[in-house]
Amino acid sequence: MINYNFFQGDTHSVSVAPDFTTFRRNYIRDNVDKGEWKTVQTSPARRSGDVSGLKVSMVEQQRVSPQVSGSGQELSASYTISPTEETGSDYLLVYITAGSGRLFLNNCERGGVKIKNGMLCWLSPKYWYALKPDAETGWTVCYLACRGTMLDQFIRRSMLDGKNNILELGMNEELIHLFKRAREVKDSEESFAQTYLTGIVLHMVGLILAQAQPPCDEPRENEQKMEQAVLLMKENVMNDIDINQLAVSLGFSYSWFRKLFKDYSGMSPAKFFLELKLKKIKELLISTDMPIKELLYSLNCSTLENFYTTFKKHTGYTPSEYRKRMAADHTNTTDEKP
Repeated sequence: MINYNFFQGDTHSVSVAPDFTTFRRNYIRDNVDKGEWKTVQTSPARRSGDVSGLKVSMVEQQRVSPQVSGSGQELSASYTISPTEETGSDYLLVYITAGSGRLFLNNCERGGVKIKNGMLCWLSPKYWYALKPDAETGWTVCYLACRGTMLDQFIRRSMLDGKNNILELGMNEELIHLFKRAREVKDSEESFAQTYLTGIVLHMVGLILAQAQPPCDEPRENEQKMEQAVLLMKENVMNDIDINQLAVSLGFSYSWFRKLFKDYSGMSPAKFFLELKLKKIKELLISTDMPIKELLYSLNCSTLENFYTTFKKHTGYTPSEYRKRMAADHTNTTDEKP
């Protein structure tokens, strides 16, 4: 699961389509003396009421065909999805079901973030954004703009609260069907349509939150990786291990790996590896006559003074005292045998 979070400190309002620019100029001319800024519906067929604290301003699907290779044609600006007075205060959900494009945030015109099929962009209110298909691939996107106190409460303290996100959901047939059904209901003039639409939108958001959470088998997968980490430590007990590199090799940051490993073993990775070395040294002290310094070097214990201190703290003896004690115990045990 890929999840990119974006937080923008500035708010912007823009208009891209030429017909909207004309509308905005006329609206200011007609309403500037009234000191108000009203929500404007784009067409009667798309009009939506505010039901139970949730309003849907727009539900659309956009299909843009790939441009012919080498044609040099630029995609029309009308294909760009960006906020208007109608949707500038809304949450925007954009689900790419085919092709690819770019997401621009905070009035940034260069680069942008690559988005492709299977990704969903969740954009929070009052932040400037623009989404544009790649000319080479085109795209098919479903998008919905909505707002309301019910929705604010629904996502409160979730990963969607107050952030812009790109979520890699993959191709989700249920979500595609919900976008399609939302369009059908929004065009309906039935008396129950808006209540139905509210339920669909909450269903969509709930599905997105569920899909964005770690899969149910992730704890077992993490446990298997901790088992792998233990095995690697045991195999390399005669060497040295960089715990940071071990974490990266298993696909974790160091801090997350340390937490998972401590939950699994009861101790930090570094302490666990040290315990393995101490156990190995005790075995070698008993089973070999190897000089102690040579033995410690063979286990890559480079800081001998620190290791002597650690060994004594752990066993109550220095390495040489431990060897003598174990040898004496072995002799006494042998002498006691008939």
